[in-house]
Amino acid sequence: MTVADGEGSRTIGIAAALAALLIWSGFILTTRYGLRGPVQPSDMLMLRFGISGLILLPVFVMRGFAGLRAWQVLVMALLGGLLYSSLSFVGFGLAPAAHAGVLLHGMLPFFTAILGALFLAERLRGLRILGLGLIFCGIAALGISSLTDDAGSLWLGDLGFLGASLSWSVFTVLMRRWNLSAIDATMLICVPSMVIYTPIYLAFLPVGLGEMSWGWIAFYGIYQGVLAVVVSIVAFGTAVRHIGATAATSVIAGVPAIATVAAIPLLDEVPTPVTAIGVGLAICGMLVSVHAVRRGPAVSLRYGK
Repeated sequence: MTVADGEGSRTIGIAAALAALLIWSGFILTTRYGLRGPVQPSDMLMLRFGISGLILLPVFVMRGFAGLRAWQVLVMALLGGLLYSSLSFVGFGLAPAAHAGVLLHGMLPFFTAILGALFLAERLRGLRILGLGLIFCGIAALGISSLTDDAGSLWLGDLGFLGASLSWSVFTVLMRRWNLSAIDATMLICVPSMVIYTPIYLAFLPVGLGEMSWGWIAFYGIYQGVLAVVVSIVAFGTAVRHIGATAATSVIAGVPAIATVAAIPLLDEVPTPVTAIGVGLAICGMLVSVHAVRRGPAVSLRYGK
């Protein structure tokens, strides 16, 4: 790989991570808004995996299990699909968007860094450590601000967000360990999740899609089933391929900043001064991490079969 190829690979990886950053920030805002209104968690899950599963079904028919065994496919579908989404929606039902920004996406770099060091022999050094440290300080400030005035069952929502973040981090590490391409990882989330969840939804869970307007169904179907699943996972997988799991999730740690700021006009959630400091620290950490990726060597991984 030439120097130019290395720079191009890093640029592609960072661009893909930023695309996932924007989509996942919108995922927090739209999901929180929807679950406060007419949308039930069971319906949102059905829109999420029903649409994405149908879109990727032809790919699944052609690619099959992508070289994995049945138990590995089930693990990928549960970790990156049903478990992540279900725990996230539990969190959104019990805790505000600020908690999601901090705990759902803000903790990804730390979970992934630990898992990457344990199972992928990834090393952290220099600016990457500084960036993660700044992100941690931002997460701590945001967490203090959002938790100090909370009581009751909100801590269950926080546990849901943390569990979802850990689930996605394990999925990210396994994606690299099992040498999956972005499209293979995405189809192994969406199609099996659709097959598993659809009969459960129809037989045991409340079905409220008939009570929703076509406008809401179209909006959440496109955002949840296309953008938040297919496009964002492909973008995130591309970022993991080109800049590594820890670097990709460091960029995604900018989600707390974007979600917190955007929640002011959209959800009428005005941040406290401590929250504003946390947002600033998280942004600084994200920028330092991106700069570290640009200065460091490109990550060369061979995806696909």
